Amino acid sequence: MVGLTSCEEPGGAKPQAADLPAIDSAKIEKSLAAAQEYTQSQDFAKATAILVTLIEKAPNEVRGRELYGQTLAMQAKQAEQRGEELPAKELWSRAWKQYEAAVKIDDRNAGLRHSAGSMAMMAGESAAALEQFETAAKLDPRNAQFPLFAAQLLMQQGKLAEAKASAARALEIDPDEPIAHATLAMIELEQGNHAAALERIVEARRISPDDVGLRAQHAKVLRKSGHPNDALQLLLGLSELEQAPEMVAAELAASFEAINQPAKAAAAWELAYRANAKLPTAWRMAVKAAEMHAKAGATTYAWRWLDEARSRKPEAGEIKAVEEQLRKLSPTTAPN
Repeated sequence: MVGLTSCEEPGGAKPQAADLPAIDSAKIEKSLAAAQEYTQSQDFAKATAILVTLIEKAPNEVRGRELYGQTLAMQAKQAEQRGEELPAKELWSRAWKQYEAAVKIDDRNAGLRHSAGSMAMMAGESAAALEQFETAAKLDPRNAQFPLFAAQLLMQQGKLAEAKASAARALEIDPDEPIAHATLAMIELEQGNHAAALERIVEARRISPDDVGLRAQHAKVLRKSGHPNDALQLLLGLSELEQAPEMVAAELAASFEAINQPAKAAAAWELAYRANAKLPTAWRMAVKAAEMHAKAGATTYAWRWLDEARSRKPEAGEIKAVEEQLRKLSPTTAPN
């Protein structure tokens, strides 16, 4: 393996240029290959040591910055899985910084711009992410994914007219892109255009009939159009495994709540929690189960699920809010 080693992050305390011997193309290739191998084997310390030094010695080597960004992103995902929110946030930010530097070097690379936008999104830099997606779309107007990602981000920002236009551009490129149809469905729904929303989501599901996420969005359109029972028919036909993802459970519970069956809504959240108990976000499902049990008048179960959520995320404001509701609803059942 190549013997490039360093402990300094690019952008930190840098050696003087005179202290850095020139690195030829062969050494760059060997360094990249070694770093890639270490990254794939999840030996992040060794991969980082190689990549940091490579970037210091060859700061305009885009592949080194991109690979370092990918290495940081892998570590961020692992930190999220462990429930380590602050370390994950810092790692995502560092990953984005490497991609930000890379696109400044290779600013005509649409694919790199798209990857940079995804990293910016994960780092919470929504304005930067949108800039990258929109620039990618201009550089390569034949790729539907670029305006599609821009549309979804614009929708999250509440810029519905711009989001609709961007999603429509994606469909001009690829009329059979189901997520573009679904994105337009959600925009139409947000604007109160229920018939148009239903038409769009039906088309999305025609293209991709086995996508459970699209089925959940179809159910959402039906529920918000005043047809919660029809929404339930779509979701109750799923297996328990398919009902377990948070987005599906959320729609199932909302549909039960809409027909005044909070106990069944609570059961939907319980199923989701048990299936996803290892996820760091599982506490939210326990809170929702507690909230629905409270609405059903089952305060004992509500407290039990609230305690389960508290054991996972004791400082969460959502837990405190439901606890206050429970104490007002049934102060005699509140634990000491």
